[in-house]
Amino acid sequence: MANVEDDAAHWEAEQQSGRAAQADRPRVQPMIAWFIFALARLWVVCLLLVAAAVAGISVYEYAQTKQELTQLRESPGAPSYAVVAYRRELARQIEAMELDEVDYIESETLPTPPDRPRQLSEIDNLRERNARERRNARSASSESSARPRRNESRVPD
Repeated sequence: MANVEDDAAHWEAEQQSGRAAQADRPRVQPMIAWFIFALARLWVVCLLLVAAAVAGISVYEYAQTKQELTQLRESPGAPSYAVVAYRRELARQIEAMELDEVDYIESETLPTPPDRPRQLSEIDNLRERNARERRNARSASSESSARPRRNESRVPD
């Protein structure tokens, strides 16, 4: 029993000395540690919020791009319609050629390719016209910069 009492007394003495050591220690050190831990926690929370925001923006951009692609697929432009018309005409002529295969084999002539659809021809004409207008505009702007302006006074030779 004496051994237990000695252990208890020894333990109490350590507790007293520990409290005395804690009382002697300045209080600034635990406050600095608390501040550093709070700052680290705040940093982690900010990183999580930024990651969530970036993920949300990415999902939004993905959905927006998918919607734009769907709209483009639903309503193609004039060149797409022209290509579809050209392919249909080619398919029609191939079918006609297969039906009259005997005639083509005997005559040893190739079928004439289909004419270009009107829309493709119009697109080509518009591209040529736009290129011509751009060239004319460039030449007009270069000529206007070469000519003397109205307000400039001419020095006689």
